[in-house]
Amino acid sequence: MRSSPSLSRLPAPLLLFAGLSSGLAAQPEPIVVAMSPCELKRPVDSFYVKSSRNLVAKGTVQVDGEAFDIYLPEEKAYSRQPRPEQKALLTVRTSTYLSVDQDHDGKISALESYFAESPLRLGDAMFEIVDLPADGGSITIRRTDRPLTGAVLGRKAAAFDWTAIDGSKLRRDDFKDRVLVIDCWAPS
Repeated sequence: MRSSPSLSRLPAPLLLFAGLSSGLAAQPEPIVVAMSPCELKRPVDSFYVKSSRNLVAKGTVQVDGEAFDIYLPEEKAYSRQPRPEQKALLTVRTSTYLSVDQDHDGKISALESYFAESPLRLGDAMFEIVDLPADGGSITIRRTDRPLTGAVLGRKAAAFDWTAIDGSKLRRDDFKDRVLVIDCWAPS
């Protein structure tokens, strides 16, 4: 009886080629968003600080027929890499904190900002930032097939399964074509 060859018996160049071809086929094309100078302010509204941050670069990307403006803050060098810093008991994210005008009103709210190391939601699609040069002249993004995350007012809610206090099971699909307001809180 003859058996088919296992992957471990295939020549190394064939293994390398097989790995590359399958990896390349699954990746969508990256989108390069050219950035140009702009002047806009983003509110900084935290427990400790209420101020604003200058946004100095803007680029526009089309996603599913809809245009989204992406903004970069004033920084010495931009980075999509996580650079966690330990401050007391907190770990602080320090990758570039970019903004997206999700509701197309020409203003940026505190809820429209994202760390460059995290998945980026544009409309009802998820993206990853592939490249963010230190000079901020462009941002390269790529659509991913990861599940929808993040809450954006007026947009499709991320998928969820939840057990209510009475034991009933609730899912996003149970509320299709209806307005859903989720008020989450926890006693301290």
